[in-house]
Amino acid sequence: EATHRVAESTWKRTEQLFAGKIVTVDQYDRDRATYESAKASLDGLRTRLGYAKIVAPITGVVTEKRIEAGDVVGNQARLFTVADVSTLVTRVKVSEMEIRSLKAGDTVSVTVDALGGEHVTGRIRRIFPIADTATRLIPVEVGLSGPAVQRLRPGYTVRATFALDKRDDALLVPSRCLENAPLVVFE
Repeated sequence: EATHRVAESTWKRTEQLFAGKIVTVDQYDRDRATYESAKASLDGLRTRLGYAKIVAPITGVVTEKRIEAGDVVGNQARLFTVADVSTLVTRVKVSEMEIRSLKAGDTVSVTVDALGGEHVTGRIRRIFPIADTATRLIPVEVGLSGPAVQRLRPGYTVRATFALDKRDDALLVPSRCLENAPLVVFE
């Protein structure tokens, strides 16, 4: 529309100047052609806009915008990234040494930094079959649930705590208590 307005005002000015024999026929023809071209482009874009319909394949939250107002895009162009927030999941990488202690369905304690350390319940949805060759870590997908999930957004940082092994009647001593302490064996 802006290009059309500029071409139209230039054409009207040139038309007046041509009537006063101030501009040449070439300038007159050039500005008229520029105006007609801008008018045709605007009409074409308005027609395309009438047929335009943008539909997301899912209901969700827009997490990435790839276009700006006024951009001309073709069919099947990716305009936005939409995240499905009905089921939130996080992927946590677990050492290959601990993975044998986990199975799908296990409960996971998840802490969300953006919610002030609030806890969210999670369950292991799946354990990927292949480890990263560089880090030897295996992705574990954890589905999140509970009332706090409504306040979560894609991209929030979470910390997952897995129960790797359970032992009854075990004595748990913080490691900081063992520093510089002599080893005592009770019989």
